[in-house]
Amino acid sequence: MVYVKFPNGDETFRSSNPKVTAVQCIDSDGLCIASHGTVNDQTTGVLSSIYKHAAGIEESSESPVLVIEFESKSSILCEAYGILTVVHKNQ
Repeated sequence: MVYVKFPNGDETFRSSNPKVTAVQCIDSDGLCIASHGTVNDQTTGVLSSIYKHAAGIEESSESPVLVIEFESKSSILCEAYGILTVVHKNQ
C-alpha cells in the first residue's frame, strides 16, 4: 500500500496497486510538500515545469492529466486545488 501522509495526519492517496512505486505532492512553486516511496524529491521543479508547459498547449478550464512514459516506468501528473500530484509506477 502506498500513501502520502501530511504532517497534520491527513492521508491523501492510497493504492493497493503493487506497480505504484512513489507519490509526490508539489506546490505551485514546484516545491515538494509531501512524498512517499522511492523517488528523487529534487525533480519536483522539473515535473512542475513540464506540467505547466503541457497544460498551456490547449486552452481548457479543466486541468489535464499528463502521462510521461519511460522504458520501464511511467509518471502520471494531475493538478487539483493548486497541488500537483505525481504517481510513479512501473510498467
